Amino acid sequence: WCKPAVYLYPQTKQNISVKLDPKGPLTYTIPSYPHNGWQVIAEPNGNIYEHNTLYDYLYYEAEIPDALIPQGNTGYSIAHDKLASFFDTLLPRLGLNTKEQQQFTEYWLKALPKSAYYKITLNPQQVIDDLSPLAIHPKPDAVLRVTLHFESLEKPIAIQPPVIASFVRKGFTVVEWAGMYKADKDHPFTCLQ
Repeated sequence: WCKPAVYLYPQTKQNISVKLDPKGPLTYTIPSYPHNGWQVIAEPNGNIYEHNTLYDYLYYEAEIPDALIPQGNTGYSIAHDKLASFFDTLLPRLGLNTKEQQQFTEYWLKALPKSAYYKITLNPQQVIDDLSPLAIHPKPDAVLRVTLHFESLEKPIAIQPPVIASFVRKGFTVVEWAGMYKADKDHPFTCLQ
């Protein structure tokens, strides 16, 4: 489960607890993840402070067993050199704001290995909630969890695009974006990052 980035937008500056429980071990976190979860201070503009250090988002990686990840039958077939323009179109439709879109795009354009094409599927939020439960206190008013699953292709495929539900930010909003990519076909885990 590769690079989930968790953004917090409370209505007022406040203390927030964020606990992770992915269905696989955490392999990396920023800031470091204490046993009882992150205890942070967040501001309405998205600034997050942990022990007086400023973060744009909370970051984690986990290894999710392949057997738990459903194979999407809707998605997109995109040439590698068209990924940036694809992200520019898709990410706002999914509900990401400008800063979140930029950080997603910058990360994934660097992280994805060169491949002629990619099959890109969208994991439904209920699947993400099951694979990697997120407990936040106080409880948010709106939660958006966007996870794209990337699979290398040698040539394009025919695939039906998914239906995308609109997302409305209201009150205390939490946004998470992530991607999945299986770097080693012989390994039983997919990286969520």
